[in-house]
Amino acid sequence: MNTPEYPEEPFEYPIEPVEYPSEPSEFPISPEPFEPNDPNSPEPDPFDLPEDRLV
Repeated sequence: MNTPEYPEEPFEYPIEPVEYPSEPSEFPISPEPFEPNDPNSPEPDPFDLPEDRLV
């Protein structure tokens, strides 16, 4: 397909750098690996996480 309107090189979107904490320990993630079969997990679906966990 010929699309002369678009440049041949991939277009780079102006993505602003997101400021993540440099230290991994600053992430609110439990050190234990996530176990889908964990009986203590209130989430029935391991992929159905509340938004507050994704912060």
